[in-house]
Amino acid sequence: TNNPSTNPVFKLPQTDGSSGQALVTDGSGALSFASMPTVLYQSYAVVCDKKASNVQGGTSQTGGFYQRDLNHELIDPDNIVSLSNNHFVLQAGTYTIQWSCPFYESGRGATELVTVANSGSGGATRIAVGAVAWSGVTGGNENYSQHNSQGWHRVTIGSETYFAVRYRVDTSVNTYGLGVEAQWTDSIYTVVEIYKEA
Repeated sequence: TNNPSTNPVFKLPQTDGSSGQALVTDGSGALSFASMPTVLYQSYAVVCDKKASNVQGGTSQTGGFYQRDLNHELIDPDNIVSLSNNHFVLQAGTYTIQWSCPFYESGRGATELVTVANSGSGGATRIAVGAVAWSGVTGGNENYSQHNSQGWHRVTIGSETYFAVRYRVDTSVNTYGLGVEAQWTDSIYTVVEIYKEA
């Protein structure tokens, strides 16, 4: 029946479904078996800029977009990503990519996700922009917090592709403009999370 308020009658399918399937309705009382998605992502990886303890993130530069370091795989159980000259390299597929980059006393900071042609040696094409971060301005003391620019993007690629995360800031700060170091353990700065859908 089409009126669920008065003793509805549902039509069951004539055959049993497969293992893991569920009953779904067509909205008119007919039921059928359908497969339900079990996981949204097939695999997951994390790459980052990892430096030793007491090693600062680096000098922030002004006047354009500059590439952030990416030099370490934190998580990659299925080998979906590789690193090459501060690029992360992905094979054909659909991915959700998230990134986070710290700034300290560099004023406004912004980030972008780019693809890089010719195996990482050619020109860059912006495919996404990260959220703005405000990290204060140079003051010579510890009056400001470290802040991150974060970004999110979903992309489908048909062949091996080189990606990079780049940044731009208002103020050039020597040594720690791209992040303040950890004193007791490794210093981790830019982080990229990669979710492979298919």
